[in-house]
Amino acid sequence: MTTILGIKANRGLEGIVFCSDMQFTYYSEDDIIIRKEVGKEKKLSHGNNWVFGFQGIVSREITEFRDYLTNPEKYGSSKKNVTSLFKRSVDNYKKGDKFKGKFHCKKLHDIYQSSLAKGIVEEDMGCYILGMYIKGKLGLWKIDESGVFINEIDKYLPIGSGANLLKTILKKI
Repeated sequence: MTTILGIKANRGLEGIVFCSDMQFTYYSEDDIIIRKEVGKEKKLSHGNNWVFGFQGIVSREITEFRDYLTNPEKYGSSKKNVTSLFKRSVDNYKKGDKFKGKFHCKKLHDIYQSSLAKGIVEEDMGCYILGMYIKGKLGLWKIDESGVFINEIDKYLPIGSGANLLKTILKKI
């Protein structure tokens, strides 16, 4: 079970808070649990003005993308380029622009296409959450498995198998 929560704080000091469980469950091809690990992998990545969360199956491409976000120099890039990738994606979403398909983040769409080619079904791919300070404003977005920004969130966004439980609890507050 994966649960990630992004909260947009609008009182006092503005900010975005993310939290996540730390367990990864690895499955065989016939959906049998192979092992569970805590703390080896991370579901959240962050930079100076962004936080990115991932929920879903762990693939080589997702692992490399998360590594790219936190260690871009290893891939011949920079932290500035990572921030630019997210800024372009948000700008495309806000303008309603698309690349060649109906997605906003090309890198996530490439991972999606690679996963489909390997026979991974869409329901297992999960989704993403992005919090970012851009152009003087805080933003919180849910992004589907193919890199499409689904919507911008005003208050909070839980994702993962524990999302419904969190929504129920947060509605009572």
